[in-house]
Amino acid sequence: MMATGGQSSDSVRQFVTAAGLRTKKNLRLTRQTFSFMLKNPVYCGLILHNGKTYKGSFPPIVSEELWLSVQDTLRGKKKAVPMKSVDERFPLRGFVKCGHCQAKLTSGNVKGRSKTYAKYWCWNKGCEHPVSVNREKLEADWLDFLTDLQPAFDALVNVLPVLANANAHKRIEQAEQRQRHLATQLSEKEAMRLSIFESFTKGDLTQPEFRRMMDMIAADIAQIEAARREFVAEAEAVLQLTADSSRTTIPAKALWASAHLTDKLTVQNALFPEGICYRTDIGFFEPPTEHLQELVFKMLLSSVGEMHGEEIKSGRGEWI
Repeated sequence: MMATGGQSSDSVRQFVTAAGLRTKKNLRLTRQTFSFMLKNPVYCGLILHNGKTYKGSFPPIVSEELWLSVQDTLRGKKKAVPMKSVDERFPLRGFVKCGHCQAKLTSGNVKGRSKTYAKYWCWNKGCEHPVSVNREKLEADWLDFLTDLQPAFDALVNVLPVLANANAHKRIEQAEQRQRHLATQLSEKEAMRLSIFESFTKGDLTQPEFRRMMDMIAADIAQIEAARREFVAEAEAVLQLTADSSRTTIPAKALWASAHLTDKLTVQNALFPEGICYRTDIGFFEPPTEHLQELVFKMLLSSVGEMHGEEIKSGRGEWI
């Protein structure tokens, strides 16, 4: 609710109070307590110590992207926009990593003196050389990078479907986990709706307040349902890609440039499941050809070993 930029801190506090949020002592949250809660980075898994930020060893409650979005709202840097799990305007967000600290780049529109700029940047305050680059520059470098990869794609025909197939199980499992998470969120929203209704029947809320909160809950539920549909579409794209065994060439640059967002994500994750690093001085520097060949050769060796009923081993740099 805070991240959308469409609600004040007081209205959100009122909403979650009506939904049943209390302190450990079962008291209502004061403005100060609620503000501290929203600004506390520990909820996204980060710990501040002596002016530096460290990753905690515990699982975060919210994503870093969501937490940072809330901080932008609190600082008045963000206008009201609907929350989305992915954004067509920034297809490389969460995929490209800062080449200095390995944090995944976030993105957004940054207001300059005379106009607004679409940018990707490293969110890590502890990074000594955080990447900050215009969207056009990063995506142009990415297309050039794909062009450089084309000889490897042409030499390794059908590699993309094979790679996608190799990672399909992991990605589908992650999608299923995300679907379960969204289902949990949906159940929580339904519980919040019931709590708000009970508060209204007790006279704790006026009719306008009740109606406004119920409308907000309905909007949140609609967003969750939309996110679930997006993951279904991505799963279908993975299945289509893995089923395509008839490719004669893989026009990587053209494929990515003209593809729908879901297909862009499919191509990116199939090529580099763990993401790829970027620095403004040297660009993308993951060794792509070696990475692809190693994966392909390992899969081929595994397949041959299974066919002959024996395990084929190879030393470093000695491929059979």
